[in-house]
Amino acid sequence: MNAVNLFLKCENYNKSRFYEQILKIGPILLENSFSFSYAELTLS
Repeated sequence: MNAVNLFLKCENYNKSRFYEQILKIGPILLENSFSFSYAELTLS
């Protein structure tokens, strides 16, 4: 039982870290993909 609780705590911690990274990186990725698709549209 303790091992399971520990695992779940680790999971939650990792998830929150993961989402933190996404929140940091997400806008940059969105901006990049948006400008990339925009460049593609203007080129074609």
